[in-house]
Amino acid sequence: MSIATQRKRAWDTREYRRIVAAEYDAPDLVVLFEDRARVRAPVDQLIDPARFAANWEAMTFNEDEVIVPTDKGQIELPWLPIRSLTDPAFDAYLAAAAVASQKLIGQHIGAFREGAGLSVEQLAERSGEPVRTVTRVEDGDHEVVLPLLERILQAMGHELGDLATSPGERLVVPGYETP
Repeated sequence: MSIATQRKRAWDTREYRRIVAAEYDAPDLVVLFEDRARVRAPVDQLIDPARFAANWEAMTFNEDEVIVPTDKGQIELPWLPIRSLTDPAFDAYLAAAAVASQKLIGQHIGAFREGAGLSVEQLAERSGEPVRTVTRVEDGDHEVVLPLLERILQAMGHELGDLATSPGERLVVPGYETP
């Protein structure tokens, strides 16, 4: 199916992502996007007030982000966390995409391990990780942080770049497939 005939999700459009106005209306950041969505996001969910003293009245914005001066320098808030916080459907999509990514990483790790002729136990020993952790990574049931992933890959003679999907492969997010 051609790209032109695929169903487009709202967040796949530039209008969904483009900020056209932003203002502080305590206790919220109010953002107007090009798709005419006007959203309110609690500022304490965007910037931790225990870590940063934000000067919301002096904030600026461009089409991609809101820039907030703080006592530790400026913080750029891209459109994505603002939309994730204010659009439950987009937030659900991001959560599903994260799970699908974990599953895909796990499939690659399992294929690398099998290709190297290693058991899960052998890979665990080589990587210095518990068997349970390696199993959960392969099953896609473990949030993988880069140091963990690097240790597992290095134990098999691979590196992060080896996880790149092949040209014909694409990430499929269950429930969000395009026809």
